[in-house]
Amino acid sequence: MGRRAVFDERVEGFARDLEQVGLTDLARRLHEDLNDLPVENTHVDDVVLTLRWVASDDRIASVDRARANELIGVASNLPLHLGRTGVVHVTWHRNLTDGPVPLRHQQEPTGEQDGTYLAHWGDDDSYETSPVFHHLSEALEWARTRAPSVIVRPWWDDGTEYWAGDSPAPHRYPLLPAP
Repeated sequence: MGRRAVFDERVEGFARDLEQVGLTDLARRLHEDLNDLPVENTHVDDVVLTLRWVASDDRIASVDRARANELIGVASNLPLHLGRTGVVHVTWHRNLTDGPVPLRHQQEPTGEQDGTYLAHWGDDDSYETSPVFHHLSEALEWARTRAPSVIVRPWWDDGTEYWAGDSPAPHRYPLLPAP
């Protein structure tokens, strides 16, 4: 079960219920924020702002206010409500230094501080890009909260994908050594 079932479809149902009781302006705003149910989670913050606006409207019944607040709670911690699912890919990206382009790529990185980590999490129903992480341990914590399968390209070997997931490593991935 992905974000669409856990959050988007519930917000859509809430919007339909608001229409039923004549609060079409509130419903229309929610429908606009959910436009085309995107795969990426980028719209969730906009929906939360609208849900807060709906919850503060004087015309709304207390049961609907509670429902809006419940949906805000779901959005505030989607990974908890989704369960651990899908795969997270964590990749180290080198910070390029000033200077001629050929020299930038010829210099070997000296450590993790020469770049940052970025992760992408997805399943059949959701997609999320992580914040930028300066340490692999931070990126792994973010990744393991979201998925049982974690694939990493670390700074010391950014051409190789390593397994950092829960289960035994699939054949094609070596185990990630301790950072």
